[in-house]
Amino acid sequence: MGLAVGCVSTNDLTVSASLYNRVSQSFVMIAREDIENGKSVWGSGSGFLVEDNGTNYLYTAKHIVVDEDGKQPSKLYATTMKGESWTLDLSAVEMPKGKHDVVRIRLKNQIGESLKLAKREPAYQERLYFFGDAFGAGVMNAEVGDVVAVGPLEFEHAADI
Repeated sequence: MGLAVGCVSTNDLTVSASLYNRVSQSFVMIAREDIENGKSVWGSGSGFLVEDNGTNYLYTAKHIVVDEDGKQPSKLYATTMKGESWTLDLSAVEMPKGKHDVVRIRLKNQIGESLKLAKREPAYQERLYFFGDAFGAGVMNAEVGDVVAVGPLEFEHAADI
């Protein structure tokens, strides 16, 4: 199954305020704390709250949760756009098999507003909108792109991300 973190399908050519507002309710900023030589070293990323079959998850990029050496951070913190913050349970991280750069973290409680997973794969030439904090600036960016290739496990898009 192909998955783009923060990906929404629609036929609109631009990101409308209502779509942006709906997605922003599930958007979270993630802070990664590592301890190196007795000092805290910080990294950041973003993710989305998703409800799937009655369970709440936070989806994010795998490289936020596991570094290139396979090491998890000391702690992960999440903050919604409304300022709700919590510490993520690193034992609840679910890693995919293979090279995919996405993980999901099972949440004990619903926090914020969750999106729902699509019931289907994206189709060739379907327009998708991608949301995230691509530059680590603490803001939600939005990009648009069409699906340009579909494979059995992933798809490619033309968004500038």
